[in-house]
Amino acid sequence: MKNQSNNNLPKGWRKVKLGEVVKVKRGASPRPIMKFLGGNIPWVKISDATGISSRFINNTKEKIIKEGKKKSIFLPKGSLILANSGQVGFPKLLGVDGCIHDGWLWFSDYNGIDKMFLFYYLEFKKNLLKNIADGSTQKNLNTFILENLKIIIPEDINQQKRIADILSAFDERIELNNRINQILEEMAQAIFKEWFVAPNMIGNINKKWQILNAQEVLVFEKGIEPGSRYYSEKRKDGYIPFYRVRDLDKVTGVDVYIPEEIAQGKTCKENDVLLSLDATIGRVKIGCNGAFSSGIRKVYSKDGFIKSSFIYFWLKTPYVQNTILEHASGTTILHAGRSIKYLKFPFNKEVIQKIQTKVDPIFEKILHILKENQKLSALRDLLLPKLMSGEVRV
Repeated sequence: MKNQSNNNLPKGWRKVKLGEVVKVKRGASPRPIMKFLGGNIPWVKISDATGISSRFINNTKEKIIKEGKKKSIFLPKGSLILANSGQVGFPKLLGVDGCIHDGWLWFSDYNGIDKMFLFYYLEFKKNLLKNIADGSTQKNLNTFILENLKIIIPEDINQQKRIADILSAFDERIELNNRINQILEEMAQAIFKEWFVAPNMIGNINKKWQILNAQEVLVFEKGIEPGSRYYSEKRKDGYIPFYRVRDLDKVTGVDVYIPEEIAQGKTCKENDVLLSLDATIGRVKIGCNGAFSSGIRKVYSKDGFIKSSFIYFWLKTPYVQNTILEHASGTTILHAGRSIKYLKFPFNKEVIQKIQTKVDPIFEKILHILKENQKLSALRDLLLPKLMSGEVRV
């Protein structure tokens, strides 16, 4: 959106400073760190931005609120927070009652602005927020600069709510689809446990089973690292999406594109199975179409017998996930490439064929829903700037 003078504002809209309509505050890390032991209150870190908190504070809600910023910040489910480190400018609605890391900013005292409208406005402005973050090594959003950020909003808060409702309808449908896929995943894992995992992980392996190294039957094709000089934030002729580990959590889209010839054939299609073995390890993803980074492996059958559906659900089994984690190395950034050689693959052609017959339709349904979510997300992203600039009136 171009800078607009007050005379050029859409009818019924006004320009305000963010600090005039909401207060911006900073999260806080709980101290001492030992309070994490045996806790029951989620502590939402930046790394939990797209997942569920994995650490808990051993304290009570009432005590945390009383102690205030000295210890930690307790917020109710649905609170609007904004990443101040890591994915700077990334807004999120808190999914649980819990405490937030000091890498998050949070909002209170809404005055003339709807919370959900602000959520989508921050989503609309996330690239700008990233650009105004300061710091050389670690980028951070200065609360003073953020409070003085000029935004335009409809004067009628009901219009703000109507805009937010339109965008929320897309997100709610996507979330419903995600829940359906979760149920489908659980169904498939139950089939795996009955037919594949249980008979072979408890030592009762009959003579028809072979215990092979996974690399004997599967290819773990490593992606490429072309270098940031080839990155383009916009898609251009001859460029294809470039998936990095961070992109495997997204509904759709990537942050950068690269020239197709740079990919050196390291590309994937929608039904290919991708596995992350660097940074956030163990992510399994389908529905991608483009090139992929060296932190990712494309996993497929050597002879074509084992289908993508089987590979997808097998990689998600506790055995595979635990093996990857057990053989990972690194402190700040995990690397688990060497875990591949420790993966064992019980092989029985007849049983695998039966499992594939059962899970292949589930896999196809999951893939279909993922494609639907990608379309919904793309349409929402198309509407977002038009609604937030007043170009499309509601």
